[in-house]
Amino acid sequence: MSRIKQNGLTAGNSQPVKKLSNYATYFIARCANFASADAGLRLAVVVVLLQAVLMAAWGML
Repeated sequence: MSRIKQNGLTAGNSQPVKKLSNYATYFIARCANFASADAGLRLAVVVVLLQAVLMAAWGML
């Protein structure tokens, strides 16, 4: 018999949101590390992130 999957913190290995948030945090940290090397690149990253936020907000309307 297989174990019944549960939700929340007792779910064992089936926590996709926790895994996704860890990946997102790692990705953001790597982008910040990469962008901090050059001021021009930092500005480009900020512009791209701002554009992504505005596109997401526009899609929510």
